[in-house]
Amino acid sequence: MTGPPAPPNSVSHGGAFFYETAKTISFLIYEFDRKLRVILFAAVARIEVFLRTQFAHYHAEQYGPLGYLSNTAFRIKGHDHTRFMQKINDEIRNNAGNPK
Repeated sequence: MTGPPAPPNSVSHGGAFFYETAKTISFLIYEFDRKLRVILFAAVARIEVFLRTQFAHYHAEQYGPLGYLSNTAFRIKGHDHTRFMQKINDEIRNNAGNPK
């Protein structure tokens, strides 16, 4: 019983075939990986935005639109509300001159 015929542009060496298209195959694998990465990152970004909006909506429903100003709105162990508010104020200052 014999195996399938060798594809064109192949070189036989001791019964095994080494394709001259190794670079092409490598490129195709690279392209597949790149396209898959783009699709996955886009999906993860959409999921991240969805989760952030759900958390923000829940927090606003529970504590009001300015609930983040109150340290009682956070029940996270180790939450440093003073540091958190400093970061919020820093970001507000950093973005004050940026166009909307």
